Amino acid sequence: MSSEISQQQQNQGKTTLTLQSVLQQADYVLCDNSTFGQGKGSDWYWDFIYPIHRFSELDFNSIQRQIEYTKSSLNLLAHPKTFVVSGVSSEILTIVNILSDKISFLLGEEKRSLRRSGKRFTDHSENESVEKVMLNELCNLLHVSYQQSKRSELARRNNEKYNFLERIVLSVTENTGAKVDYEKVYHPNRGPKKVEDFHTSEQLIATALYLSVSESKSCSILTRNSNIRRILFNTLSYLTYPDKSVYRGVIDSATKKNNIRVYYVTGLNELRLDYDSSQFDSRNRWGISSKAREIIESQIRSSIPLTSQNIT
Repeated sequence: MSSEISQQQQNQGKTTLTLQSVLQQADYVLCDNSTFGQGKGSDWYWDFIYPIHRFSELDFNSIQRQIEYTKSSLNLLAHPKTFVVSGVSSEILTIVNILSDKISFLLGEEKRSLRRSGKRFTDHSENESVEKVMLNELCNLLHVSYQQSKRSELARRNNEKYNFLERIVLSVTENTGAKVDYEKVYHPNRGPKKVEDFHTSEQLIATALYLSVSESKSCSILTRNSNIRRILFNTLSYLTYPDKSVYRGVIDSATKKNNIRVYYVTGLNELRLDYDSSQFDSRNRWGISSKAREIIESQIRSSIPLTSQNIT
């Protein structure tokens, strides 16, 4: 871990901020899917719902908290400063479909159980259990979140410039190991997550850079994902190597004029500052080998007609 990030982690993240204060500071606020739940992304599903085989096994408190987070996310998405990238919408739709399939499975198990034993439901009211009602409510709320997320996707004025920046971020992420799957480390026994990678983290960083350099706007990213900080830091590192002076306009904008802040979501309406691009120092940048830099540059230029001189 770079000393730059380590030092900032010591100095930042100690003060809890409110969502309202963050919304007031930035020109734009970008949210990733992890903002809308307990833990990273869809962790709440794999932790609390995936393992169960009947509605009665649901953890009432966990589902209630997720409902609260989802309702809060709807309020956040309705704010005029709040936007998402397409990957966020795709991730929400994916979990809606997964949850819907799980509910269908549980309903089937319920019917089979009734045929075998005639077991009654927990609230004895019109054959509807409290757990079933809550899970259906959550699924419906997530579907509404998906619809709101689609409406909140940022419309860019210059897709060509954005695509160039996105290719930089994607290549840097791939070739510097910035994206770490901690699920396999901390949850080796968790259920299979055969979910497509929509490259949402990379989209968020590319969008933040685009807003900074092309729209002259500051941007805050709300997340529970530590990958966001690493991807931003590694991208800034790549852009500041001596042979990459052509990207000076991007660096000057992101570190001196229109900074990018990454906030870690610690709870409902609670955040802490995780990283601020204005504190980036190229003397402490992430070490990227010359071979890796050559690969990155080759990937960036492989199919992009736009020259780097024109991205500012």
